[in-house]
Amino acid sequence: MAVGGVCGGSSGRRTGGPISWGQWARCLLGSSTLTYEVVLGEYDMSSAEGPEQRIPVAADDIFVHPKWNRFCAACGNDIALLKLRRNAVLNDYVQTGRLPPAGTVLPNGYPCYLSGWGRLI
Repeated sequence: MAVGGVCGGSSGRRTGGPISWGQWARCLLGSSTLTYEVVLGEYDMSSAEGPEQRIPVAADDIFVHPKWNRFCAACGNDIALLKLRRNAVLNDYVQTGRLPPAGTVLPNGYPCYLSGWGRLI
């Protein structure tokens, strides 16, 4: 089951992150461009198998972390929220990412899962 999306700008760079709510995607950005398309439910980036959803994102609907420094990716804060032009259709391939309530401390060894493309630092 895909829990994430792929954001690809005109630079061709791609990265990923989970759908937070029906119309919001969370994405780690390596660079800023004006045009994005979020692809949800993708299994194989080299072919269109059928279940994926392609939803455009307007430049005004990309909210980059205020402390993001494009010259220092290792400094962190490389995250943004993208407002999709329409709601994602939740199905067997696309689901929202779920977080525990604020302040929850998970026990050591508790299984946690992350889905997406990109890298973790």
